[in-house]
This record gives sequence, structure tokens and C-alpha cells, in this order.
Amino acid sequence: MSYAHEEKGVEVVGVVPSIAMVLAGLVVAIFPALVQLYLLVAN
Repeated sequence: MSYAHEEKGVEVVGVVPSIAMVLAGLVVAIFPALVQLYLLVAN
């Protein structure tokens, strides 16, 4: 019983960083486009 519970905890711990990685990837992908848009608008 304890082992199964531990595995569930590991799953949750594994999900959080993967979500963080996806969000970081989105930011990295979108940020340069936002900077270019800002530069275009600023000029």
C-alpha cells in the first residue's frame, strides 16, 4: 500500500516539472515574436 502511494506521489512530482517545461517552451517560442512586434510598434 505504501509503495503504491509513493508511486502516485512521484507521478504528481513528475507532472509539475513537465508542465513548467511546456510553459517555459511557450515563453521561449513567443518572447522573440513579442519583442519584434514591440520594436515594430516602437519604430
